[in-house]
Amino acid sequence: MIEGRSPCATVNIPDYGILFIELLTRRSGEVGGEKWEWLPFTPMNKEHGGDPPAVDFHGRVYIVGCGECVNKMEMLDAAAGSQ
Repeated sequence: MIEGRSPCATVNIPDYGILFIELLTRRSGEVGGEKWEWLPFTPMNKEHGGDPPAVDFHGRVYIVGCGECVNKMEMLDAAAGSQ
């Protein structure tokens, strides 16, 4: 069962799937909730404080810190599967 998580941000990555920062993902082409899973992209889960702004730009997801973490930013290359 999927457990509740907050705060989080959501990004739809074309040809890849949906990414929730605090990170719940579902791959494209998978229907229903059976294939949703939490993935540990450390330190994205803890380093951004508050509700992290996130955006997909050319297949890369940028997560920007807020509040006292405003100087932090990470990039996830969805195609390469790396941070």
